[in-house]
Amino acid sequence: MIATQARLTYVDALRFAAVDMGMVGLDGTIMPGFVAFARGEILLAKQVRASALFLLNSPGGELGESMGLYDLLRGESASGHPVEIYVMGVAHSAAAMIVLQAADKRVSFPHASFMLHE
Repeated sequence: MIATQARLTYVDALRFAAVDMGMVGLDGTIMPGFVAFARGEILLAKQVRASALFLLNSPGGELGESMGLYDLLRGESASGHPVEIYVMGVAHSAAAMIVLQAADKRVSFPHASFMLHE
């Protein structure tokens, strides 16, 4: 029998490296399953860091899931784990609301962009 070896993609390798440093990557459209993913990543990251550190790059997404993510992050903060969000790329629509309202510390990389609806 020939053993097969699992191969990691570059993105997987970056994700595992970030988790090892206690960072949670929130990348992409906020859609169903996003909160469950974030909750799992937070549990892994809390083994390394006292605060919750997020790298965000999102065009926003579904309102219900976005509010769930907001509640998750505020809950982390209320339980004594300060929430830090670093915006890399975009924080548009609901993602911008999450950065502005759910984070205890907000950092924007120089070329990051924000967009809020009128």
